[in-house]
Amino acid sequence: MKAWHRELLWVLGVSFLIWIIYRIRSVLFLFLITGILAYIFDPFVSKLASKLRLKKGLAIGILYILIIIPIIIFFAIGLPILASQLTSLAKNIPEYYKFISDMIEKWQTSIQTNPILQNAVKTFLSSLQPRIEGLISSIANWTFNFIITLTSSIFILILAIALNFYFLIDLDNIKRWFANILPANIRNQTLNALEEINISFRSFLKAQAILCLYVGISDGIGAYILGIDYAFTLGVIAAFTELIPYLGPLLGGIPAVIIALISSPWKALEIVIWYVVVQQLEANVVVPKVMEKEMGLHPLIVIFSMLAFGKLFGFWGVLLAVPLAAIIKIVIKIYFPHIWERGGTNGKG
Repeated sequence: MKAWHRELLWVLGVSFLIWIIYRIRSVLFLFLITGILAYIFDPFVSKLASKLRLKKGLAIGILYILIIIPIIIFFAIGLPILASQLTSLAKNIPEYYKFISDMIEKWQTSIQTNPILQNAVKTFLSSLQPRIEGLISSIANWTFNFIITLTSSIFILILAIALNFYFLIDLDNIKRWFANILPANIRNQTLNALEEINISFRSFLKAQAILCLYVGISDGIGAYILGIDYAFTLGVIAAFTELIPYLGPLLGGIPAVIIALISSPWKALEIVIWYVVVQQLEANVVVPKVMEKEMGLHPLIVIFSMLAFGKLFGFWGVLLAVPLAAIIKIVIKIYFPHIWERGGTNGKG
């Protein structure tokens, strides 16, 4: 066989393999996610099985119960409330728009001498309502579509649980197989890197869950105590926006302030004070004890990572900026120790 024949066969073979991978990408993604989750949950399952002297399969069953019960409670109780409040909020958008319009019109007397500014205000008002209506409608539609998709994806959910179970049961064998196929010169480094990445990512998930629950519950309770409409929805919004580093508290507070402002300026001031207190407690008490302790990343690194990965990967890049930055730190520390030590860290995280 001529050389160019072999090269052509290699190109065709690789191209065919890439095409196959692309066609089954959803299946590969399902296996990848369930495998990563098994890797993350394995220490908890092993510890539970060891402490309670249980078989690993039974410990996995207990883990599933601890995860599934809160999810079922949220879907059974919280999701209908959230859908109802979002629908009501969407219906009240014209009223909110009218209130904001009237408020801005009162301010227009002070800018009548400036035609450019006056035209800018009019343009802003004319574009405000459709944008808000579109945003709320999108959120409401997303919620209902999510419920429908979840209902229609029960088979995939059951399959994912089964895959995760088998991954957890045979994870020790999978680890040994993976270690055996690694080149001997990088085997220990790679295994150490994967273990540190696992610990870091698990810490991130734990820290993020604590922060989201703290902010969501605190802001939701505050809105309810202060008599702000849609308190449950505002708490959910605050919990989800908390996923966005640094900007999350601001984004989560804007809807609450706007809704409170409809009632009275004092209500708006009260909810601002409440949100600020919650945010300050988070920044000065909760975050130092949770996120910084778990991840060990400097705030400048977090901000840079959020901007860089957001530019590269959009919204998901912003959400995953912290664990991605932690992974890069671990890779540099383990594979390029001379660079790590040259940076003045002396090998310490």
